Amino acid sequence: MPNHEYDEHTHALEITDELTHNHSVTIPNHTHSVSIPSHTHNFSTPNHSHDVTIPDHTHDFTLPDHTHEIQHGIYKLNRTSSAVTIKVDGNTVPHTSTSGDNINLIPYLKQDSGGKVVRGWHSVEITPNDLGRITAQITTQFFIQSRGDGNY
Repeated sequence: MPNHEYDEHTHALEITDELTHNHSVTIPNHTHSVSIPSHTHNFSTPNHSHDVTIPDHTHDFTLPDHTHEIQHGIYKLNRTSSAVTIKVDGNTVPHTSTSGDNINLIPYLKQDSGGKVVRGWHSVEITPNDLGRITAQITTQFFIQSRGDGNY
């Protein structure tokens, strides 16, 4: 092969769209290490509300035995009792209103086997369904009949 020296020279090249082309590159699985210096973020939340619905549920808790001191006194409340229970000698009277006049208590007094009211002490209990003051007046009538010729 002959040895030739080449002088500097140029070649003309015309670029057309025929030189448009693509390359395909494949990058294997790999990782990157990133170091983030200590920093903070500031944000503010405007006033807002949330609607929350909690379905029926229960809570179990144990309350240890304890006592409370009675605080005696007269208290003015912003509520009143709405009903009372009246018991005469342990028998409940079917009157629950917080007011009433001329309530006949005789059918509820303790009676003997013959249906007569037993002599002696009788009890009347009036219990309100809430804190309250009870003002009651009990009027009794006695009928005395003299029998025989004796001194009574």
